[in-house]
Amino acid sequence: SAGIISGKGRELGGIRRAQFLQTDAAINPGNSGGPLINLAGEVVGINTAIASNSGGYQGIGFAIPVNLAKWVSGQLIAKGKVERAFIGVQMGPLDAKMAAKLGIKNRKGVLVNDVVPGSPAAAAGVQELDVITAFDDQPVDGTRALQEIVERSAIGTPHKLTVFRDGKQLTLSVAVKPLPSDLAKAGPGPLRQAEADAETYYSKAFGIEVRDKAAGADDAYEGFAGVLVDRVDSDGIAAEAGIGPGVLVRAVGRTEVKTIADFAAAIEKETVDEGVVLKVRTPRGNAVVLLQRK
Repeated sequence: SAGIISGKGRELGGIRRAQFLQTDAAINPGNSGGPLINLAGEVVGINTAIASNSGGYQGIGFAIPVNLAKWVSGQLIAKGKVERAFIGVQMGPLDAKMAAKLGIKNRKGVLVNDVVPGSPAAAAGVQELDVITAFDDQPVDGTRALQEIVERSAIGTPHKLTVFRDGKQLTLSVAVKPLPSDLAKAGPGPLRQAEADAETYYSKAFGIEVRDKAAGADDAYEGFAGVLVDRVDSDGIAAEAGIGPGVLVRAVGRTEVKTIADFAAAIEKETVDEGVVLKVRTPRGNAVVLLQRK
């Protein structure tokens, strides 16, 4: 009998650093961890998991690709641990609207939502709203592809990072570092309610009203400058983009905003037809959002 590989690059639940082969070869508790072999007798994967409601084989199995297994085993033999490289960016997908707004014609690349302070990317000059299109001349189609290329790259040596910024292609040099065991930072606390008497600025075109961020020890976004979203029109463009009260707007395009006057001056130069990119921060971290009429 022969199993068929029906898919590649499959993701499983919370497993972030592996893309699996999907196969109909029978994988059960007795043979998980064993090799997935092709008709030429070559190992192509390591049997790992099944999709099952009963706990037994039901036709869909998943195997770790052998190239990943070889890389991991080589790391374990040489170093006694798996040392993955990182550059230090928070990545986001590049959808059609955002690609058009940033001038990316083929939608190929990864959008940089945030750059980790002190990281290799920060040292290399990577900026938010950059689009990473290649690493060491290997094209990057999405976040998983970039992660896979970077984490297996040589640590401590310079690598070529190709980015698209403000309509121009740039080449940066980045020296990757070992991925820290824990990059997660404690997120900001609960969002504070709007102050009833706070002065606000309202953009009718984009359906968003903002207020200055009050200083205080209990500030939900301590260390970040910006204006807080006070209200959004339920049928407005901001609401459609997923922005709600309490979100911190850090920049309009590449223009940083610290007060409602800054926000007003920047947003009034934009139109709903051409759209505007906002750099925002939520309790989950930094993000970029495109406000544009559908």
